[in-house]
Amino acid sequence: MVQQFKGEADTSLITEKSGERIMNVNVIAGGDSSFSVQLIQENVALIAGVKYQCVFTIWSDIEGEITARIGSYATYKTVGFSEHVPVMKTGQSRAITFTPEVTEPFARFELNLGKQKRKFWIKEVKVLRLTK
Repeated sequence: MVQQFKGEADTSLITEKSGERIMNVNVIAGGDSSFSVQLIQENVALIAGVKYQCVFTIWSDIEGEITARIGSYATYKTVGFSEHVPVMKTGQSRAITFTPEVTEPFARFELNLGKQKRKFWIKEVKVLRLTK
């Protein structure tokens, strides 16, 4: 269990009979901000002027919104994108296309899941480079 900014959550990995893996995030306390509970992938290398697409499938027991973003690990500033993403009770695939203005070899992809007690299921998370 992890706690920050009055948020508290724990995670587990579910493996379906098909072999598909799904991350379960149980938000026990939402905290004050969306970033009070975060699921983070570090070391996402971005090159300025190159087009990328971030893809993931997410659903929750309570419909609402989350914030998805790619930011600098060193400064926490947004270097890729920051978008509010609707989350439904059934799995919805989301694709966010972006072109960073700066090169950032150690960016981090974040799903900010705070502000409300609820459960999430997340799968098929990818950051794809679309152009050279």
